[in-house]
Amino acid sequence: MTTWVIAADSSRARLFSCEDPKGDLYEFETLTNPAARLTEQGFVSDKAGAAYNGSSSGTHGVDGESGAKHHEIDVFAKSISDRLYKARTEKSYHKLYIIAAPSLLGMLRDHLHSEVASTVVEEIDKNLAVHTPADIRQHLPKVL
Repeated sequence: MTTWVIAADSSRARLFSCEDPKGDLYEFETLTNPAARLTEQGFVSDKAGAAYNGSSSGTHGVDGESGAKHHEIDVFAKSISDRLYKARTEKSYHKLYIIAAPSLLGMLRDHLHSEVASTVVEEIDKNLAVHTPADIRQHLPKVL
């Protein structure tokens, strides 16, 4: 039985395979999201707006979490989900471990197809996307 492990953050998702339940992880694919490295201003041509706060003097910025960068990361989460679904329909793996930065993990959950979600053994909310395969393996159970 093949087990897959995905280690992801907002800019990359690394896919690993493990054939032996006590074995090492072997990286076989990396998905990237270069847009995640841009600042919010890099997505839009105008400067963020400002609004007047009637209860005190001054203004405050208007963009927040719902900006273009958040949207691009959500699109990336969907593309990861689509890749996992395609592999599941091809029976490329039987079990899946997801290790993702907390903000991305929530987006991934929203997009996972039910068939993929049924294979998820564990979710780990840590950003280990740049760690070595051996370090990532240490965050997983001894027997996958």
